[in-house]
Amino acid sequence: MFKFWENLIRKKEKKKEKLQQENIESLVKRFKESPTYPDYPNILLFYQYFFEKLFTNYILPQYLEKYIPERPIILELGSYKSRILELLPEPLKEKIILSDINLEILKENPEGAKLNFNFDKIPIKENSLPLILGSNVFMHILGLGDIEEVLRVLKEDGEAIFIEDLSMYMPALALYYQKKGYKYVYFVYDPSEAKTKCFIFENEKFLKGELKQLIKNINLEKAKSELKENFSEDAVNLFEELEEAIKEKFYSVNPFKFSIILFALTNQVNSEFLKMDEEERKKAYNLKLGLNNFLISLRNIFEKYKSKEIKGWEDFLEDVKKDFEAKGIFIEYEPIIIETDLKEIEKWQEKVLEETDLELLTRNNPFWKTLREYKNLIIETLGLEIGYNGEIVSNIEGNLRYKALIIRIKKEWKR
Repeated sequence: MFKFWENLIRKKEKKKEKLQQENIESLVKRFKESPTYPDYPNILLFYQYFFEKLFTNYILPQYLEKYIPERPIILELGSYKSRILELLPEPLKEKIILSDINLEILKENPEGAKLNFNFDKIPIKENSLPLILGSNVFMHILGLGDIEEVLRVLKEDGEAIFIEDLSMYMPALALYYQKKGYKYVYFVYDPSEAKTKCFIFENEKFLKGELKQLIKNINLEKAKSELKENFSEDAVNLFEELEEAIKEKFYSVNPFKFSIILFALTNQVNSEFLKMDEEERKKAYNLKLGLNNFLISLRNIFEKYKSKEIKGWEDFLEDVKKDFEAKGIFIEYEPIIIETDLKEIEKWQEKVLEETDLELLTRNNPFWKTLREYKNLIIETLGLEIGYNGEIVSNIEGNLRYKALIIRIKKEWKR
């Protein structure tokens, strides 16, 4: 009898070991087949590690320590749950103002005064702040807000410093170029490169032929039926918005609205497809394939007729630099690359994982439970690059590389 139970337990253990090995092999296969790292919540910890390293070892000594003696008022834009606040030395925390459009999240920060506002109207008097800080908000300010508001509240000799380590937020990018006077600005996800691209056109010539025909060829009824069968109500609602956008010809009269609806639908379908098991994916495959083919055809048309394509942060910042210099505004930007070996990050990660609510990560990511057990798998086996170009599986085996941009602006261009 005891032998029977021993054998049963042994079989269960072997089955578990086999399943774990299959999990590893499956993950490695997935990441090798796709050059882009698809599960953003898994790497939040890596971003945190590198940001702390960048801020403590470079931002503080290079840009901020000079302010310590005067203990100035500092405004952080788009604080959310501030990752800057806890890294500041005490003298720079004394008069810090945290700001965000989301007041409830803002209140969760343990220190600092809190202000709730949009980027286009800062409720602070002009020429009053020596220092403004921000993390991953620069493009949002230019696209969704007003950089003139930042300059208005800065003192004459003040400066604003922005740290950017995430890929470009395309809706804000498109709005920035619309403000510059471009009527035809589109952004579209390219599944062949797993990147969202921004295209600018000087006229509507391309709308009358190939784009119009591509839209006309969509079997909306069939696509909607497959969505209802395999995807969530949220995905169906977004598709209905796209239907309405096509009916109203937003692809020609309102490129931004057409782009953002298609962008939202693509994100929704991709995220749901990622969470499906193998059987569910088989059923949803035709819809996913059809969407990908449409996006690739759309990208091909855009590439054929484009006047300009914004390929990355550097393209965007060079345009911003020209605009700012024409207005007499000083701007400079500096790319920073940090690389670390696995042993160093393992020590830090073990400590952080002990203090982190893993359920928070699990909630939006079905792969986290597996990756908890093999949390260094991706680095050990493939290597990973993260930062302002996105998350890319790389050839730096056993290492992580991080890329950030430091953007600094002042009121006047000093020649």
